[in-house]
Amino acid sequence: MSSRPRPITVLVVDDHPAVRAGVKALIDSEPGMNAVEAVGDAFAVGPAVHKLRPDVVVLDYQLPGLDGLSLCRQLRRGPVPPQVLVYSAFAGRDMEVPGWIAGAGAIADKNIEPRELTLLIRRLSAGERVLTPPEDELVEAAVHRLQAGDVPVLRGLVAGTSPAMVADELGLEPAALDEALDRILGRLVVARDPA
Repeated sequence: MSSRPRPITVLVVDDHPAVRAGVKALIDSEPGMNAVEAVGDAFAVGPAVHKLRPDVVVLDYQLPGLDGLSLCRQLRRGPVPPQVLVYSAFAGRDMEVPGWIAGAGAIADKNIEPRELTLLIRRLSAGERVLTPPEDELVEAAVHRLQAGDVPVLRGLVAGTSPAMVADELGLEPAALDEALDRILGRLVVARDPA
């Protein structure tokens, strides 16, 4: 008797009910995937992740309560961090640096084909980080928006150095590194009008 592999578990987070329902239905129709829950705001995400321990969180950027990248960073700091796919109508190059800093595994535009979305979920659940380090021109544009003391932190992270190594190299305590990352993300997160 062969046992079936455990399905990839996915938490869907979007403030638009039709989008939330559609993404959940797509995931549930995909062999080997299970949308364990779908929630509509940032405040419901923490409890759902704690309770359900999803492999992947498909996370909208524009949410009531907190932007998706700041929420991504919170999730990635947790004891059992899920992979995070930021799924947004605002996906673009201006999200690459803050997405990298936040720990997003991928950033996808809501206009992608359904098959592409499920493929990204599979890749993330396998441990792959689809989001590549930001290009130099994007990093340089970001540098100009930061406090001088935060620039080495940004440069270290986009060079592929782990946060722990960046902290060690710069002589920062973990709490100081967390504060720097929050400041960096706060300055780089793109303000958007709610859709």
